Amino acid sequence: MSEVEFNNYTPSFIEAVEDFLRSDQSATDLRLAAAKASTGATGAAQRDAATRLQKLMSAFIGEIQQDPGIIDDFIKFQRSKLVDAVASGESREPAKALKNLRDIQALLTEQRQFPESREAPEGKDELIARLESSEMEAKREKILADVKPDPAAKFTKAVSADDYYNADKRAEQKREEFTKATGLKVAPDEDLKVDPPESDAQVAERIKADKLLDETKAAGEEMKAEREAARKAAAEKAAAEKAAEKKAQAPVAEKKAEAPDAADVLAPDMEETPEESFEDFDPYGEEPRAPEEPRAPEEPPPAALEELFKDAHGGPFDPKSSMDRRKMGEIKQLLAEQGGQGDMTNNQFALKLYRRFDYV
Repeated sequence: MSEVEFNNYTPSFIEAVEDFLRSDQSATDLRLAAAKASTGATGAAQRDAATRLQKLMSAFIGEIQQDPGIIDDFIKFQRSKLVDAVASGESREPAKALKNLRDIQALLTEQRQFPESREAPEGKDELIARLESSEMEAKREKILADVKPDPAAKFTKAVSADDYYNADKRAEQKREEFTKATGLKVAPDEDLKVDPPESDAQVAERIKADKLLDETKAAGEEMKAEREAARKAAAEKAAAEKAAEKKAQAPVAEKKAEAPDAADVLAPDMEETPEESFEDFDPYGEEPRAPEEPRAPEEPPPAALEELFKDAHGGPFDPKSSMDRRKMGEIKQLLAEQGGQGDMTNNQFALKLYRRFDYV
């Protein structure tokens, strides 16, 4: 190419060529690189400029791939152009284009040395041939050189059901394992009933597994003992608190028992008679009306019951739980026995509920 042709390639064009060489070099990549370089226009004008630039890039890339010396000439031209620009005090834009040209030269050199890295196999047969080639085999051996075999691989190797339940195949496998482990050959028709001895690696794995199992069992027993000790300590503490509470209440009960009732002191021989109310008196001589039965205390509303349940048991009431329904019944029973909650707070009622039903 002449200097006139080199002068037609703008810095944006050179940058677009480098972007394309760094991509997968598909037709789409070529269009994208050309569209990126075609600036200064919009709409149809931009599309036309991108199409022209795409054709120019395709021709230029084809020429430099066939004759890499074109890039050397282009670099020399760009270097002289940069020297002139610096001497005249103009823009240093040629420096960026020079760097792009050197990158393009390096990319072309890499593609010539490793062509397989830029091309995908045309089909399955070509891919299989490449995988089975001697170069790939050497690579695999080099990569797997430092990989140690898994001692448990023989125990984790999956086999089909037919092979697993095939007695002849299993017997042949056992004979091969025995010969490999001991060096003693076994006749093909001999029914070997002895398992081959374990290798050092297998013995180590088995000992390690047994040790881990023993440690797990010991840890489980220790946790169980700790739970039992904690449960026993909690029960003893609750019993001690209950005994202390009974002991504190005993003097009060004794004083109450020792003090005589005022009614007994004033009239020891008098029998208690029910007081007659004015309502029961009938001036016309009719039989007195029977006293009305005492009304049962009204049950608190559901919201109040649920609040009592939450304070007493530390969680909301679940009507689907049989245990929660039983505990709610005990709350209602205690309310009925003492005629309602009265002036008791929720916490005082909860304490009385614990004593009444022996909660731990």
